[in-house]
Amino acid sequence: MGLIRRAKTALRTLFLSLNDTPTVTAEPPRDTSHQLTNAEFSLTANQVQRVIAAASTPRDALLIRLLAETGMRRSEVVNLQWEDIDADQRRLVIRNGKGGKMRIVPMTSALCEAFDSHAPLIGRRGFIFDSRQSGRLSARQLNRIVARVHSGYG
Repeated sequence: MGLIRRAKTALRTLFLSLNDTPTVTAEPPRDTSHQLTNAEFSLTANQVQRVIAAASTPRDALLIRLLAETGMRRSEVVNLQWEDIDADQRRLVIRNGKGGKMRIVPMTSALCEAFDSHAPLIGRRGFIFDSRQSGRLSARQLNRIVARVHSGYG
């Protein structure tokens, strides 16, 4: 019998003997990791406004507002282009969403105003959230921005 097999057998025997002892109760270890539900991630409207206010730049504030108000995925946000915004209809066109599907996302008037405020800073061509290195923000860069805003929120 190999060393590992003997160790497992010894541990199993010990565990079973502890369960048989009336003064000691033992349970096998439980898996404490679990996926959090959406309700555990939710913020009140006031908390969302405070997080947006904690952003250090108008671009970061727009990113946080967009994520909070639309529920868009990271890849959808970083691939969003100015031509995908229909301000008259107050909606965003996601051209390549999950599963390669196109979908329409409604916008609040506050989000429309935030886009209008952001446009003069960078123009209305190409990616809304651009990067000096690659032309568009990456999902990793988006994660860093959200983490930075979160650390300033506290």
